[in-house]
Amino acid sequence: LRREQQRHGYYWYAYRWYDKKLHKAYVGKAEELTYQRLTSLMSAPGKEGHKDPVPITLSLSFLGIPVIICNGQPIEKLSRKALLLLAYLAVHSRPQTREQLMTLLWAESSEDAARKNLRNTLWNIRTTLGERVVQGSVSLALDKNLLIDVWAFEQVVAQVMHSKTSLIPQEPSSLTHYQEALVLYRGTFLDGVTIEDSSEMHLWLVLERERLKQVALRILLVLINAARNSADWSTVLTLMRRALLEDSLQ
Repeated sequence: LRREQQRHGYYWYAYRWYDKKLHKAYVGKAEELTYQRLTSLMSAPGKEGHKDPVPITLSLSFLGIPVIICNGQPIEKLSRKALLLLAYLAVHSRPQTREQLMTLLWAESSEDAARKNLRNTLWNIRTTLGERVVQGSVSLALDKNLLIDVWAFEQVVAQVMHSKTSLIPQEPSSLTHYQEALVLYRGTFLDGVTIEDSSEMHLWLVLERERLKQVALRILLVLINAARNSADWSTVLTLMRRALLEDSLQ
């Protein structure tokens, strides 16, 4: 998933290697980058009007209540550990070793039991979502062609926050980037998912939720300041309500 600048603004496009070619499909503007839009694109990729549609078949959404869409249909057959494994790989840019994943997901199990559990979890993922979703043997990583909300969120955030210190966008395009990021952040990372059998995985989940929430709160603060600066009080109130929903202590 990639955001590109055109004559009249920024638009999202999806790319994927298929049949030895790189295919491209139009996704839409930031405000169109919704769960319903992605589902529609996946269920009918040939109806988007692009001369060279990308055959998107899988979407992984971890911001908010986890949602996995395959061929336009929600997937509910994944185990909790399979979902955690996918989410963990999604937030790490580098491949993760099997040993590290075994330690995190099955900390209380013996090495042999943990290795077997990992094999079974990978089998669950690959038989449900496809062989190429998780790639590698010694180290594992997600297929870079997947449509993952965390990747899109962090891509947008990196473009406006990596070197910015001001809490008021200096250019209209920067404001658009912040708005796009807020659309992608549907809620708490892996909302509703609990971990009771691995203290290390539980700690990772707590820290990751807090990291992403703080990014979202900073985005909200930027947008609130921008709306206040332009005397758009209706937007200020809407964004402040959203901030309170994310963190009642703000």
